[in-house]
Amino acid sequence: MQAATVNATVGIDTDGLAGADSQGRVLLFSPNPVQPGSSVSHWDRSATPNLLMEPSISTNLPIGSGDLTLPLLEDIGWPRGNSNVVLRVQDAAGQGFNDPTLGPQRLQAMQLAADFWGSRLASSVTINVDVRFRDLDCGSNGAVLAQAGVRFIFHSFAGANITNTWYPGALAEALSGQNLSQQDDANPNAGELVISFNQNVDNACLGAGTRFYYGLGNLPSGTLSFINVALHEMAHGLGFASLVNEETGAPSNGRLDIFSRFLLDNTNGLRWHQMNNAQRVASAINTGHLVWDGPRTTQQAANTLQPGPALMINSPASVAGRYLVSVAQFGPPLSNPGISGDLVLAKDGSAEPTLACGPLINGPTMQGRIALIERGDCNFTVKVKNAQLAGARAAIIINNTTGGAFPIGGSDNTVTIPSVGISRSDGQRLKNALLQSSAGTLTMAQAVVRLPEGAGVVNVQVQRHNGADGPVSVDYTTRNGTATAGLDFSARGGTVVFADGDSAPKNLQIPLLDDNLSEPLEDFIVALSGVSGGATLGTPSSTRVELTDDEPCLADESTICLLQDRFRLSLSWRDFADVVGQGRMVPADSDNSALLYFFQQDNWEMLVKVIDGCAFNDRFWVFAAATTNVQYTLTVTDTLRGETRQYTNPLGVSSAAITDSAAFATCP
Repeated sequence: MQAATVNATVGIDTDGLAGADSQGRVLLFSPNPVQPGSSVSHWDRSATPNLLMEPSISTNLPIGSGDLTLPLLEDIGWPRGNSNVVLRVQDAAGQGFNDPTLGPQRLQAMQLAADFWGSRLASSVTINVDVRFRDLDCGSNGAVLAQAGVRFIFHSFAGANITNTWYPGALAEALSGQNLSQQDDANPNAGELVISFNQNVDNACLGAGTRFYYGLGNLPSGTLSFINVALHEMAHGLGFASLVNEETGAPSNGRLDIFSRFLLDNTNGLRWHQMNNAQRVASAINTGHLVWDGPRTTQQAANTLQPGPALMINSPASVAGRYLVSVAQFGPPLSNPGISGDLVLAKDGSAEPTLACGPLINGPTMQGRIALIERGDCNFTVKVKNAQLAGARAAIIINNTTGGAFPIGGSDNTVTIPSVGISRSDGQRLKNALLQSSAGTLTMAQAVVRLPEGAGVVNVQVQRHNGADGPVSVDYTTRNGTATAGLDFSARGGTVVFADGDSAPKNLQIPLLDDNLSEPLEDFIVALSGVSGGATLGTPSSTRVELTDDEPCLADESTICLLQDRFRLSLSWRDFADVVGQGRMVPADSDNSALLYFFQQDNWEMLVKVIDGCAFNDRFWVFAAATTNVQYTLTVTDTLRGETRQYTNPLGVSSAAITDSAAFATCP
């Protein structure tokens, strides 16, 4: 059944750049699920032309191109100029770079890569690079061409642009002008970078005739540019890499790194240093929305990237907008203004008709329109050719796995219509828009649920609105917020099913874990996704479960307890250098008041009072006065009732007095 009309244009978007967002910021690789070692620390594959720091080295990338990598390194602090890059071969005699046949070629190509960065980045400290060949994974489905690592990281050194932030060793030494590794490591002569290349590539592990090419000329068929691979790996070691664990969102040893401070999620407008761990986990897989927010790179992107291929949904308004796409390697190129038409789901008469692996039986409705096809079971060229024979003007192929747009390979000179690929999530949105019927809309019953952490279990409801025709289902998962699975709640996931005609709410039970710790309000998310059966996912599509603490306040360096330990205070701040910290208490003997400092103990910043006003207006009051213009957030929690109040001052604004005489209606 196809009940609604979705009008689209497939073509070139001259107002946008391939591989960039609407503001020209370059997209980073953020697949779902996370690919350890590749996610976040590469440019997105949708960039055109191909870039050096994409997750796989393209064979059509010009040899010796630094494209947008150099401005990114400048964004994180590298000065322009020259440096002495010394290669230190770690291979045994007769192996790798010491191989009697290939060794000289390998070393010459490696030296060209080292000279490239050495002639562009300034450091008065020698950059030692340990290089070697090793057995790395390789097979018919792909290979690890090389691996690079940073041997040292430093923070808060003299010359650091941002304190309390990890810098890769070579950059830290360039900014400080000192060989910091001599001070901090038992091996003072160890290289700042270490790179391992896959020796199996030259043994045709990728197939007959495949190998590394060590020259600067045009790539021979079946070869991979060693120089480009070396440039790519050296860039990782120089700082093009995040040290955050993308699967947990946790910074390395509690500190964020300089690279990750430039990662911006354009969905919520936050950089990674402004997020908590759970937000970073979500951002790392927010395909098409994680960008590099560095000014030099954004400026250079306008001169490097080409106008991008795009799918523009013109109507209805519920799905209208620009969608990221990948372009097929076969068929005519995309054009401007492109091809416009209504979307039609492919139907080939089989058990899975939208795969379009057989001749389409809905030719009359396909004539002059754009085919919407599912990926799987047959070659891309077969799908698009079947759409073409049914009269389609263009084709859109929906990915069948999580992640973004995907490569559409193949060759068929008889295909005369353009085709593009879109992500599974975007494709599902378009399918749902086409299949609007009486199947209904699935939502959570509540956007927020609050209860004590000792309640044992939380019940959240999934509802079906606006129709109940046919069986439908929706997946649900839990994910961390400030609360952590295994410590504060038990992770759950599964599928909620509504039978034909069934609109009764479905209950999900999530066990809670009481950790017996005194802590602020915590939360986690129960989220819906993957609707099937023609239903749509409505709002709210998730429930935030807020857990109030049921333990008394316990004071520490950054936690203050008032009114006989009933009220807990915490104060976070951020200054003009983007340094963050926690307010600390000035020692004093008071049960309802606290003095706090940000930087030094003798430099008081704020006075906070929690007053028992129950006899006056049946409220506890919060009064505060601060002598600062840095950003701060004061959090006050009634641990007895689990209620929390927050007071925030923006950066650069002189703090106003807080006189909240209605703060807590929790008397007695």
